[in-house]
Amino acid sequence: MCLCAALFTARDGGGGGGGGDVASPPHRLCAALGFESGCLSLWDLRLGEGSVEATCSCKVEKVFQSGEEGESSVLCLAVATGRNTIVCGGAGDDVVAWRFSSLDDGTPAGSFGFARSMCAPLQSKGLSAVAVRPDDKVFAVGCWDFGIRMFGTKKLTPTAILHEHREVVNALTFARTPDRLRSAFRAEQMLAAGAKDGRISLWDIR
Repeated sequence: MCLCAALFTARDGGGGGGGGDVASPPHRLCAALGFESGCLSLWDLRLGEGSVEATCSCKVEKVFQSGEEGESSVLCLAVATGRNTIVCGGAGDDVVAWRFSSLDDGTPAGSFGFARSMCAPLQSKGLSAVAVRPDDKVFAVGCWDFGIRMFGTKKLTPTAILHEHREVVNALTFARTPDRLRSAFRAEQMLAAGAKDGRISLWDIR
C-alpha cells in the first residue's frame, strides 16, 4: 500500500543543448511514492492530450535497514529537485536520503536510476513529516518525540532541534515570508509546523 507521494519536475539529464531536439522538454513531471513494504519508486508521468501515461522507472526494495517489524515502511517523503534527492522518513530511528539520476538515453521516455543513499541517525524513533526548503539546502523532519529536526541536504548534517509542541509533529511546510511579518521573520522562507496538539508554530530558519 502506498503511504506517501510527491509530485515534482525533474530535469532531463542529457541533451546539453547540442542536439537541437525542440520536441524534448527540459523538465519532466515525475512522482515519488513510498510504500508500506519499504519500497521507494520513481514514476515518469507522460502528459499527452487529455491523458496521462505513467511509466515506472525505478524501484528500491528496501529503504530502511531495520530488523524490527513495522519499522521499514516509508511514512513520509519530500523531494529536493535541485539536488536530485528524495528524503524519506519512517518509524525507525534514522532519516534516509536517496540520490537519483536522470538517465537520458536519447528516447522520449528516458529512465531514472538511484545513484546512492545516505543515512542520518535520530535520537528517537519515528518521523511523520518531511519538508525541503525551496533552495534545497536544508530540510526539516517532524518527529514522534514532539520535536522538529533540521538537516543540511548535501551531507545530511544535523543543524538544529526545535521544540515547541507537546504532541507528534505531523505537518511541515516552507513558505515565503509575508511582507507584514518581515519585522519578526528575517528569512525569505519561514517554516510552518502543525502537530497533534492542535497548534501551529512558525520558525525563522536562516
